[in-house]
Amino acid sequence: MYSFFTIVTSCEHEWTTWSFEYEKKTEDTPEPLNFVGLILEVTKHIDDHLLKQ
Repeated sequence: MYSFFTIVTSCEHEWTTWSFEYEKKTEDTPEPLNFVGLILEVTKHIDDHLLKQ
């Protein structure tokens, strides 16, 4: 579906930034919204875990 898909993370002090770059093989290829939802859920779980400590 995608020619490439790269995830870049950056951690500075108490902040973490996630970004991703991708290239669709064709214009008909959908945006990776399911993947974005997964990343958001993982981030929420990590945040919840860290706040409990």
